[in-house]
Amino acid sequence: MDATIENPEFLDFLNTTQSGAAHNCVGISFESFLSSLIFSLIYCSLQVLIFTYLRTRFKEFYQPLCYCLPESIRTPPLSDDLFAWAKPIVYTPIGTFYRLGLDSYYFLRFMYTLLILFVGMACVNIPVLIPVNLCGGDELTKGIVRGLDRISTSNISSRNTNKYMFHFGMAIFVILWFHYVLIYEMKSCVEERQKHLLLSSKVPYKRASMSTVLLENIPDELMDETAIEHFFASLPGGVKKIWPILDYRNLDTLVKKYEKYRSLLEEVELNIIKDKTRNRVNYATRNFYEPIEIFGFEWTVPGICKVADPYDHTVGQMLVLGELILTQQRELKSAKLQSSKINKAFVQFNKISTAYLAHQLLLTKNPKDMTVTLMEMTPDDIIWKNIVRSDRTASNVMWNAAMFFVSILIIVCWVVPVAFVGSISQLPYLTALIPTIRWLNGLPDFLTAFIAGILPTIVLTLLTSVALQIFKVVGCKRGKLVGSSLELSLQSWVFVFLFFHLFIVITISSGFIVVLERFLLNPSAIPAMVAQDFPKASNFFFSFFILKGLTCFGNSLLQFGRFSSDLCMDKLFDKTPRDKLHRRMNIPQASWGLTYPTYSVYGSIGLVYSVISPLILVFCCINFLLDLLSYKYCLLYVYNYRSNSETGGKIYSIGLRQLYAGIYSLEVFLIGLFFIVKDDKGENTCFLLGIMMVIVLVLTICVHISINSQYDKSLRVIPLELFEELDREIKFEHDIDTASIFCHPSLRFDPGEQVVWIPKDPHGHSDRERQRLELLGLKVFDQGCTMNNKGRLQILMSPPDYFF
Repeated sequence: MDATIENPEFLDFLNTTQSGAAHNCVGISFESFLSSLIFSLIYCSLQVLIFTYLRTRFKEFYQPLCYCLPESIRTPPLSDDLFAWAKPIVYTPIGTFYRLGLDSYYFLRFMYTLLILFVGMACVNIPVLIPVNLCGGDELTKGIVRGLDRISTSNISSRNTNKYMFHFGMAIFVILWFHYVLIYEMKSCVEERQKHLLLSSKVPYKRASMSTVLLENIPDELMDETAIEHFFASLPGGVKKIWPILDYRNLDTLVKKYEKYRSLLEEVELNIIKDKTRNRVNYATRNFYEPIEIFGFEWTVPGICKVADPYDHTVGQMLVLGELILTQQRELKSAKLQSSKINKAFVQFNKISTAYLAHQLLLTKNPKDMTVTLMEMTPDDIIWKNIVRSDRTASNVMWNAAMFFVSILIIVCWVVPVAFVGSISQLPYLTALIPTIRWLNGLPDFLTAFIAGILPTIVLTLLTSVALQIFKVVGCKRGKLVGSSLELSLQSWVFVFLFFHLFIVITISSGFIVVLERFLLNPSAIPAMVAQDFPKASNFFFSFFILKGLTCFGNSLLQFGRFSSDLCMDKLFDKTPRDKLHRRMNIPQASWGLTYPTYSVYGSIGLVYSVISPLILVFCCINFLLDLLSYKYCLLYVYNYRSNSETGGKIYSIGLRQLYAGIYSLEVFLIGLFFIVKDDKGENTCFLLGIMMVIVLVLTICVHISINSQYDKSLRVIPLELFEELDREIKFEHDIDTASIFCHPSLRFDPGEQVVWIPKDPHGHSDRERQRLELLGLKVFDQGCTMNNKGRLQILMSPPDYFF
């Protein structure tokens, strides 16, 4: 017998609760909503109070930019007053954050723009539409439409269909207001980008990046540095430097082994000093088994492997590996471009304008040859493992295609865990599906109300966070050449995922399979389905936005998960001074590829419901205001603003245009509503409004295409009049030395400059260990960390500049 027939609850789970979870909030009373709001306020307040207490006691964690960076680039620290953190996040103007990079600055501007957008809509839509919706009901809707649904379009009765004229008018206002704000910001984005380019051209290391391009698909006849220089001789200024892409992988393996043995030696030295300080047996006399290499892997087998002294073994391996690294570096650097067998090279021009010309020109008659694929990249942002992969092999094409389908599967298959969110709010149904939790049915009413109201939103947030991390891992495997390209790719995929799951799946009640079937076989039925389902989900998003805004504000300040992890790492895993410093210097960075699309989806949802249930605009404004304040604090004191994966503001322009998803959804909803609504006589009185909204949809698409065409080009290329300004008063003979700037780090690795870091102890044992290592030819650093009589390490508040 079919398993689904034997288990009807499972069949119901697949057919209904996999979507439409938001419909469980239909008719929610003001009291129930208020209880959810109070819980969110209490939870947020507790987080803020705990943060206020811990901030002054764990300064390095909550203000790493004030204590964990070199003094020359530190942020001024806050005072120890309990609420000293509140003033800067309120009064610091957004323009101050411009120095942190365009992506960070524009994210705060994104929050500010969304706030302005929704405040404008709230000031107009709420006074007009809430009275219209409230008065649009009569005895036909009384008793059927309850709670907060009475101020949405759900309350308009069949006798008052003429009131939909107001919704049409407000939709036109929303669309026009959105486009005004969008075009204003897009123009500003282009102007700021050009201003940023001019400022960057005056900074030596940025100028080096701006004048360098990645050249791919170099033909065999040009696989020589002299030939490439001759090829570009016709361009003004000519070529300054060429870095052939060398196959560094064997060398990189040696460098990683060297660093591993250096870490082992530092651990051995730490234990020697610790044992001597505690008057114990010298740790160096404790033997261990020397690993043997089999099929590329190192194995330690007692009885087979040779017993080795840990001190002698690690020192010996470091000295041998150092010589091997230097030898292989000389061999690689002496090789010509032809012998590298990789048809790519970094080319630096003598003029910045020449690099932009090369990027915009078709260099050969064959579009596949001599393609300039990257510009404005920083060396530290390069994903070298993807650079060395040849684009011509079928295996790489198949791998990238596989990653594409994995991303699609994540989007589609995540419907199943999201389905569980819908069933949480229906305890009788959930306990029938999972009999082992039937005891939940006996809980008090206030607890079951909490489960039905708050828990689905919390679980949905956790599920979303897990999915975003999966996308980040998959995105790293997709073959992008620089981190900035990876962030832009991540932004697109994450937006599709979030819009599908945070909005479509939990809004449409018909089920994903039914929606897909209608989309493929009868797409004209989609607007009618949307018109029926969207109003029923408005109450869910009331709770969602207020809970999300308050919890995000508290979480961004307290960062309890990272705080707990940091304490555990300090106690359990930090074995050496280098471990402690690395953990301390691991200042968190914002992943803008994950953050921007999240708020683009929030903005899109707010745009949809700005006409359906305009009260949501209030909660959107609160959400964006709290997020603006919390990210201000993080960018001022927590997040490492020295991001290598800077997109130059491109990520902001994409985030703005992703809001079109909300505009289109609103227009489709109104089209469906106007075409299906009938008065009490059964006549379609809004058909003309539906026709007019179809025209508005077509016009919106045309304007969208026009904006993309105009501003994509403006963000991708630079105007001719900027060329002279980019090169004005630039004297390259005084530039920084760029001899090795675009080489892989393993080619720049110098074993003779590497140091073994040991702590300073009060009895002078570290001095004797330093002398012993220096006699063997190793450099030793014994400053910046001390060990007390109990063997505990203490990193100085001001770490040495050597390690930055």
